[in-house]
Amino acid sequence: MIRFLRFTLAAALVAATWGAAAAETTLSVNDPGTGVFDQPNATFSGSTVYVAFIGGDSASGPFRVFFAAVNGAADFTNLQLQRGGTVLPIPPFAIDGTGAGGNSPYFDARHPKIALRKTSEAVILFQARPASTDNVYRPYIARVALSGNTATLVSVRQIEGFPAGALPNGDNLSTGDIEDISFSLLLADGTARMAFASRPAIASATPFHVYFARVGLDTATVAGTPLLLSSGTGDTVTGSDGFRPTPSLRLDGKNRAHVAWAANGSTPTASGVYYALVTSTAAADTIAIGATEVLGRSLPWGHPSALPTVDRHTVVVATDESIPGKAGSMGIVNIDPDAVVHNGLPVSIGLARTFLLAGPTVMPASFDSYRPEVFLDILEQIHVAGYGASGTLANYYAISTTGQAPFVNFAFATPPISVGIGTSETPAELPDDYTRTAFAVLTRRTIAFWSGRIPGSANRNLDFTSVPNNSFTPAVEEGCSMAGSPGAGETERIPGILFIFLPAAALALRRIQISIRRRLGRGIAD
Repeated sequence: MIRFLRFTLAAALVAATWGAAAAETTLSVNDPGTGVFDQPNATFSGSTVYVAFIGGDSASGPFRVFFAAVNGAADFTNLQLQRGGTVLPIPPFAIDGTGAGGNSPYFDARHPKIALRKTSEAVILFQARPASTDNVYRPYIARVALSGNTATLVSVRQIEGFPAGALPNGDNLSTGDIEDISFSLLLADGTARMAFASRPAIASATPFHVYFARVGLDTATVAGTPLLLSSGTGDTVTGSDGFRPTPSLRLDGKNRAHVAWAANGSTPTASGVYYALVTSTAAADTIAIGATEVLGRSLPWGHPSALPTVDRHTVVVATDESIPGKAGSMGIVNIDPDAVVHNGLPVSIGLARTFLLAGPTVMPASFDSYRPEVFLDILEQIHVAGYGASGTLANYYAISTTGQAPFVNFAFATPPISVGIGTSETPAELPDDYTRTAFAVLTRRTIAFWSGRIPGSANRNLDFTSVPNNSFTPAVEEGCSMAGSPGAGETERIPGILFIFLPAAALALRRIQISIRRRLGRGIAD
């Protein structure tokens, strides 16, 4: 079955709205020029933005996890603004990896994800090798106590409690490689609901299998048996495993976990994006909807995100990764998980016609992105940030959707704005790894973070600045809803000669009518 939507965006509109805004100061979170800092992830409370990232002496590591706080209300239009206590109320400090004080030791951390458990505590999940001799990443939880402008490490512990021995599909989650962590917090029971990818070792030639698990925040222990979401057979062609699935997990208002991941190959070949729904009681977690392909195998999809909306629909977005190191087309689909029976089986979309509300659709080139991160705000605007075209600084723009079925027309709500005007530190990635963007969407402004290459140096700063937006956000962002789930060991990298930029887009989605079904325009098979 093929569904099409027609997207129209006039070139004249792009030309008319493309322009520069007033310059805003770009500063570095870290002490400038002191090493390589990368892989940021952000959350916020009020106007304070908390960021977790990694840092090391060089691009080859090893890396430690760092934590800092940024004042999102600072006047970034003041070009004399200085890095200091006004802008950095909590300067960066390293999450200890030595194992001192009863904590778990870790080596060479990657891809931290941060969320607020409460205004007085931040939670960071990350992957790291337990020791330099280990060939697997294991999951860790760091807890940071917050009091005014003071942050104190409560604990850093390796997550334990995975089933011992081999599972029926041969996976050993107690000793194997665990990467690509994505999580949301359930504050009521003090747990994290976590999606992750697993295979035998970091350098394994086999695809990852995607899992769901419930983890106690205070105990750093898995509750129950993790659920296998992907096929678990090592098949990326007819199955739903992937070589870099980067699962994305979000909880909805009913505390149900919506998970999307890519069943991609080891090379850029056409692949699908899959969706699963996990429901929970106090005692157990259950797969309600099994692995269902929602973006078809027309393009090499990667880095998907699942976004449950307030009306219980779920939007899934992903990006075309046909050309390594280059921005690709964005794919989008809107589904209704409550339109089908929750029996744990995949949805037969050809029969369950009300499950698919709109799409799947390839968006116009104006929305192209590279390994995007997304955030859904209270106005149901989807903010997208990702590396993109070469030779420019960061970019931010807002996009609104309008129109009547069967048409959906896109227009800029905020003209594209250059981000980081005045800095020459363009974004970069680690060798044989990748990064995703980080940003915090505050009311009327977005705080963006990127790893900026220092010209003439091997060092990179974790840079940040502010740009305006058309969003309104609540005082506290919970549940890691700004965090995707990247992992390490990526086989592709951006060539050293390629300069890449960090655009962010705000796309306001109105409720898309079920009647959008006609075969129009540029579309993809579902």
